[in-house]
Order: sequence, then C-alpha cells, then structure tokens
Amino acid sequence: MDLIFFHLLFTSLFFLRPHESAAGPKQNLLDIVLEGYDIDKWPTFQEADLENELTEPTHANISLDIMFISSIDVQAMDLTIDFYLNQRWVDARLQYRENLSKRPIVLRTVEQIKRIWTPDTYMVNAKSANFHEVTTPNRLVYIDHSGSVMYSARITAKLACEMHFGMYPVDTQVCMLHLASYAYQVSHLMFHWREEGPITYGSTEDLNQFTLSAKWTEECQDKYPDGYYPCLKVHFKFKRNFGHHLIQTYLPTVLIVTISWVSFFLEASAVPARVSLGITTFLTMITLNSGAKIGLPPVSYVKAIDIWMLACTFFVFSTLWHFVLVCVMARRPMKNPGGLGNTTSTRPSTSISSAMQGDTAARFPYRKSTLMNGGTSEAQLHELSKLAPHAHTSSPELHHVHYKNRSDSVISDPIWILRADQMTKAQRQERMEYYDTVSPDQNCNTPPPVGANPVLPRKKKACHHCRCSFMAAPNSAKDRAKRIDIWARWLYPLVFLLFNVVYWGYYLNLNPELGRRSSSED
Repeated sequence: MDLIFFHLLFTSLFFLRPHESAAGPKQNLLDIVLEGYDIDKWPTFQEADLENELTEPTHANISLDIMFISSIDVQAMDLTIDFYLNQRWVDARLQYRENLSKRPIVLRTVEQIKRIWTPDTYMVNAKSANFHEVTTPNRLVYIDHSGSVMYSARITAKLACEMHFGMYPVDTQVCMLHLASYAYQVSHLMFHWREEGPITYGSTEDLNQFTLSAKWTEECQDKYPDGYYPCLKVHFKFKRNFGHHLIQTYLPTVLIVTISWVSFFLEASAVPARVSLGITTFLTMITLNSGAKIGLPPVSYVKAIDIWMLACTFFVFSTLWHFVLVCVMARRPMKNPGGLGNTTSTRPSTSISSAMQGDTAARFPYRKSTLMNGGTSEAQLHELSKLAPHAHTSSPELHHVHYKNRSDSVISDPIWILRADQMTKAQRQERMEYYDTVSPDQNCNTPPPVGANPVLPRKKKACHHCRCSFMAAPNSAKDRAKRIDIWARWLYPLVFLLFNVVYWGYYLNLNPELGRRSSSED
C-alpha cells in the first residue's frame, strides 16, 4: 500500500513540474518589446526594397557635450578631447503600449545595449579612443514608448590634427573631429547635427598655449570605392597665446641685438672688448634660436620665428664684420690725407713752400704750415702758438693748419694763418679782424683764391661749418675708421626698426587660413 502511494506521488510531481515551467515567471518590458526583434536590420529596413535600393534611410541626430580639451601636442600633432556622444533616432520596432509602462525603458549595461540596433558611429581621425568604465560603464540608452531612442556614451579620444607652422608663433590651428558610419551607406543611414546646440563646451579654462576662439559644424558624405557614407565634422579653431613667446623669445633677442651695437661706441683700438662682445652676442643668439624651436616638429618650410631669428643673427654677426672693416680702414695709410699731398710724418711739422723764396717771400711775408697726424693735442697747440694771430688772406703763402683732438679726429676746418714775425702791429691788427671758417661758396680743403680781399666781414656760418666738416674728406686713417662707426650708430637702428615694421605688419595682418587653404588645394 505504501509502495503504491509513493509511486502515485512521484508520478504527480513529475507531470506537474513541466506544466508550471511552461507558464514561467512574468516577462520584463524589454523582453516583450524585443520579441521578434532582428538586430542585423536597421530601423527602416524593408524586404521589398532591397532589390530596387528604395529603402528609406534611418536619420540619426547627433550632438556633442565637450567636457574639456586636455592637451594639444604640437610635436605629435594631435588633440586629446573628452566628450559625451549623444545620438537620437526612431526605431518603430521598439514601440510599446503606454499602459505597459509610463516610464521609458532604461538600458544601463553593455549587455542590454547590445540587444538593440545602434548606429555604427566611429571617429575617422582618432589615433586612440576609449569608453569610460569607472566606476560603472558610462553608457546609457533611453527607449520611449513611441520608439524614440537616445544613446549617450562618454569617450576620451586622441585625434590627429593637421597643423601648419608657417605663422608660428603667431599662428592659429584648426583641428577636427570626424564622425562617420563604418558599414551603412547614405541609402541606409543619414547623420545630422541636432538643430539646437549641436556642440556645447562646458570648460571655461583656456589651454596653456592656445585659446579656443571658434567652433563650427559640418555635414558631409565620405566617398569610398564602394559608395558614399554619411559623416559629420566639427572644427575647433585654436589661437596661440603670444605672450609667452614675446617674453621668452622676442624680447631677449631684441636686447641681444641692441647690446651688439655697443661696439660702435668703442675705439677701434679696443680689440679685445669689441671682439669678445661680438662673439658673446653671436653665441647667445644661436642658443636662443635653438631654444625657440624646442617642441616643434622638423618641418621643411620656413616659419615666422625662423625669419626673425635669422634676421637678428645677421644683425649680430654683421657687427663682427663691421669691426673687421674698421680695423682694416684704421690701419691702411692715407694716400692723400686732407688733400695736402702724401706724407708719412707722424709728428707736427712745418713745410715752407718754395714760392716763399726770393721776391715772393719779400712781398708776402707768410709761410704755409701743416700739422700732420699724430702727436698730442698739447704738442699741436704748442705748434700753433708759434704761428701767432690767425687770419685769412688772399696770398697762397699761408699756414694750412688742421686741429686734432686726442683721438686724432678733426675738430675744425683747416684755417690759413699769417706769419706774425714779419708783420707790423698795424698789419697784425688788420689781419686779426677776421677769424672764421671758409666761405659757404668755398671748398673746405682749398685755400682762399689769389687776389681775394683778406679782410672780410665777421660773419660765421655755423650750420654750413658743421655740414662741411662732416662731409669733408677724412684727414687720417683713424678718422676714416671712426666715421664708419658713426655711420653705423645710425644705420643699424634704422634698418632694424624698418625690419620690425615690415615683419610685424606682415605677420599680424596676414590671414593664416590663406596659406593653409592654398596648400590643401594643391
């Protein structure tokens, strides 16, 4: 009896278990919606349209919420960006009755998201990219009862950025994020930017070297051998901050160039000072030139910083060659100093013309004297003191004197001096009434014409005297070398100022987009 009871109980349990399992637990909403769902077909897929390619494409609206731009690597030419990729589309197969649930279906895990169709969006110019998984996968999907799907994911991507450094360091760079479909052509899928706020940038901080000055979007189609694929582009325009390079590069080079001009104010005999100053400034320019290009890729074209460094190096290097020219001119003897004939005397001397002999000497008790190069100013003044009062006369037999200072440079025009030892007091007083420079119509290095009235009105020509003295021929080799330095004191600053006007006027007003567009079109 007991055996029969246990047999009946086992049989009942065996047949009742499959019956309860067939009923199963209550299904969730996602399982109900995905009943008969084919993930391999896009939302607007229709079997009848495959042969004629008449399928209506699925339209996906995309927007980007940029969290921050972490870095711009100029040498590697890439841009690292962190953003949320938001995509919206309509899938009629995911519709469900509102009485089943008034809330949208939320998919939080990767396994759930993989159960529905999503656009195969990828980044064309990404060197590397990854989804955020800490502390939970940063991906989310909302499904509305009308079949509207919103997919959001947080991504960090390193994007390749084509940069052009022709305007460096006053350049602007334009980087791009290129989104496209990997497998679906434009007949199956179309991308569109969201009409309201397609791009949002939450960070207010500028990068170390750049400032985000502008951003714009573009809808496009990529052409491949097998057809056209939908794509979207967002462009970021970065303007380089110029203050760092102004302080670290341009200002030091300007100071080095101006310091090299100090050698123009040193004597030609100060060889150690001028050579050491020129070599030191030249080596400093080479060091600054190397430091200004650290971090830049080795490009083949000329950059703005290259032109600046090349010009500054030329200015500094030319001061060394200028000193070589000064040394050569200072040591080369004068063939005809002051137009007075060739002589090699370095001490004050007096030469008496042969015309003073005989009747001429009796009629014109004068002599012609010339102070040559060399000698101290005291010795020259002592020689002049022997010649007594100074005056012009029409006679060719006069003293021809050149005043010199300690550096053997001319400090006055040559004057004609009467000899006083053969003159009466009245004649001496008459000749002393005139003591001035040569007449404006008379050359600085020529004596007064024969027969001219020696007693002229007392009338000074200060301006003409300065101009005539400066334009007069040099009277010594050192004087000639010193005049080269004087010209350089004015010529070098003027040329450097002109270079700055042309340089900054060109690069600050040139549109950097012109060079980039022309190179891309070629």
